[in-house]
Amino acid sequence: MPRKLCSDCLLTFVQEPLKGIIVVPDLNEPIIIQYHSAAPYQGDLRKIIHMVKYEGDQMLALDLPPLLIPALRLSLDNERDNILVPVPLHPDKLRERGFNQCHVLARGLHLLATTTGADLRLAPDLLMRTIYTRPQKGLKAIERQANVAGAFSTRARLKGEHIIILDDVLTSGATISTCARVLLQSGASKVSALTLGRASWRNQQFSSAPPAETWEQHGIVSHQF
Repeated sequence: MPRKLCSDCLLTFVQEPLKGIIVVPDLNEPIIIQYHSAAPYQGDLRKIIHMVKYEGDQMLALDLPPLLIPALRLSLDNERDNILVPVPLHPDKLRERGFNQCHVLARGLHLLATTTGADLRLAPDLLMRTIYTRPQKGLKAIERQANVAGAFSTRARLKGEHIIILDDVLTSGATISTCARVLLQSGASKVSALTLGRASWRNQQFSSAPPAETWEQHGIVSHQF
């Protein structure tokens, strides 16, 4: 049965958003993009995201956009047009799951943000996922990057906009950096990332965190600042 989050439960997640950088490789020179995440990917938030993604609880996903508002405020760029772009699912995965949780989050967040006067456009179809990839869960950082290499594309020609990529969880940054590369090559002047949860290396099934000198090679998350 679909579940709902009460207002008291939502308040337990309210905190200062997490922030850091992701390095996007394989361009003329590495590009640094900022990310903001609503909360650590742990405890009740982790359980809720699992209910949405793996139990198909779309109703629960509808309650989550308010958690992203503080992180979104930090992500907006007053000098550019801001476009919110959810990470897409492959059409086969979309049929399996029945909905894209990132699209649900993006629609709700856009509605909340524009109601309060934020300069934000929503482009749910700007990115396409053209390769059906295996789940990222359990893969090492380098494997994650290889798994999503070439998996995204866009038909759009951008004109210097600021794209905010929305995903549910940020782990190694492989998916975000792959999407960012496509968008930058298509004409975006700036890309940022916005996620509900920020996973810690300690919470992942990795043998170890990658050494710092490999971050630029593999486009993965650097330390928080």
